[in-house]
Amino acid sequence: MIKWAIFGAGNISNIFVKNIKQVENSKIIAIASKNRENAKNFCKKNNISNEVCYANYSDLINLNFDVAYVGLINSLHSNVINLLAKNK
Repeated sequence: MIKWAIFGAGNISNIFVKNIKQVENSKIIAIASKNRENAKNFCKKNNISNEVCYANYSDLINLNFDVAYVGLINSLHSNVINLLAKNK
């Protein structure tokens, strides 16, 4: 089973999640947005449990996931990638 962590709850992440849910042996274990309400709305829209929704990108760092998908605007990629590189 491949465990995915999704950074960002915008349009591109919506498209990604719809597709990854169709892939065998894949499971979304966490989704983070810049605030809790965005994360909850994203999870509701994509039929994902609120238990895996987080209001801060750094909350995902210590979770046990295999792949991180960074669905953020380009200017935020380096911040999240650096956070992952330093802590994974």
